[in-house]
Amino acid sequence: LSYELADYLENAESNIDAAKAAYIDALRYFESHKSALFSLAKLLSKKGELDACASACNRLLKIDPSNEEGAYLAADTMLLKNTGDQGMMIFKGILSLKPDNYNVLGGFISFAKKVGRLHETKDYIEAAAKIAGRSNEPGIVYARGVYERNLGNNSDALRYFNGARGDPSFAKNALINMIEIYLNLASLEWVLNPAPEQNYVILDNLKSANLLIEELEMRVYTDPIVTVYKSYCEMFKRDSSGLELANKLLIELLKSRSQYSPGIVALAVLKFLLKKAADAKNALKLIQNIPYTSDDCAHLERGWMLYGHSMYNSNTLDVAQEMCNKCIRYNKSNLKAEELIGIILEKGSQIPEALLHYQRAWDLSNHNSTSIGYHLGSNYLKCNNFVECISICKEILAKFPTYHELDRDVLSKALASVR
Repeated sequence: LSYELADYLENAESNIDAAKAAYIDALRYFESHKSALFSLAKLLSKKGELDACASACNRLLKIDPSNEEGAYLAADTMLLKNTGDQGMMIFKGILSLKPDNYNVLGGFISFAKKVGRLHETKDYIEAAAKIAGRSNEPGIVYARGVYERNLGNNSDALRYFNGARGDPSFAKNALINMIEIYLNLASLEWVLNPAPEQNYVILDNLKSANLLIEELEMRVYTDPIVTVYKSYCEMFKRDSSGLELANKLLIELLKSRSQYSPGIVALAVLKFLLKKAADAKNALKLIQNIPYTSDDCAHLERGWMLYGHSMYNSNTLDVAQEMCNKCIRYNKSNLKAEELIGIILEKGSQIPEALLHYQRAWDLSNHNSTSIGYHLGSNYLKCNNFVECISICKEILAKFPTYHELDRDVLSKALASVR
């Protein structure tokens, strides 16, 4: 009864303090009540009581060492406390007991990317694959999709997620990943100043995303993320009816979920497309104090970076860099943040410092980003490091031979300087 009361107080009445007291009361009567422990831990995380949250997670994992939700929350708490090593140990501990716990494996891969240790997950993927026995086992296919997406290999990631989406255990997350790849939600900066006739999201990709959203809705029709993805599909058409429908969907959603960060970020994107930059920035200010959780972390980071880019465009460089640093605090592998810090430092003529951030961004892009490669090469040129400049340019042009701007503006000048 105490647990049911706590759940009602938290979710129906938003009375957080009373809910906390009721969860604690429930645990006095039943110390090993897993749902009460997890709910209390999650509530404590929202309140910013990280030590108490970690303690509740530890109690839960002692009772149930393979508890997936408890592992994710415990690791997130370690991330917020800047102790990512302990978060890695939580995942590794669970996977050492059951290497083929595919949901935990997927969470481990994403967490390892955030703490800059993605390379450590490869052995765990292969250990799970050995147990699976067959290469098309949905769980291992899903894990490989998560790994490839975190590497930035979207084509391979789509292929793997497509192989996992038919399994009920992985369908939701596989579909979400596919939708986000097709909508290119990892790169939203174009909405700040879109060219009128240019399609930034390929029409065929929009069609694919729409079909996948219909499939996702059949599986999780009450999940508000479905509405968010629908709104992106509509606004990315960039016609009046699509923009109007996207606005209607998001306003209706946020009436009942005013703190729902994916919806707030989508609304900001829409406002930028409608040339209402002030409204967009006001929307993005709303997410600054929303707690960072594994559920919505990608949307929060996109919102922070979109705000950072908009502040950079208005020459408010200190706020732009603050947003980048905030992203990096929670995700050491955020290449967009590293790149923008490089741009800010370069603008301030701090070339050696800019180079450090461009190099990190270049490595995080798996040496596949032409824009980051251009920045890196041109800054090596500026500090007269012609050998590194030529090396970077040749690497990029080997992959993207039609990138004539790099050849003309950077490589030719470096070669002339060497001669």
